[in-house]
Amino acid sequence: MGFSRQEDGTYRLIISDFDRSIAKTRNLHEQIKQRYAYFKVKQELKSQNKEVVQEIRHQDGVIELVVEG
Repeated sequence: MGFSRQEDGTYRLIISDFDRSIAKTRNLHEQIKQRYAYFKVKQELKSQNKEVVQEIRHQDGVIELVVEG
């Protein structure tokens, strides 16, 4: 498993077929995508002068952001 930086500055997660077959790796892949989306959303909100005033983490892993601005 590894990462490759793309021309647009994003990263691509590279997982071998062997690693892909392992359930923990699939879960890790989903967690990485979620964290990337989380930070991307916060970055976009900041550029729009908006602020996260509450962050709710649900038991199923969903992160809910309450935004002002």
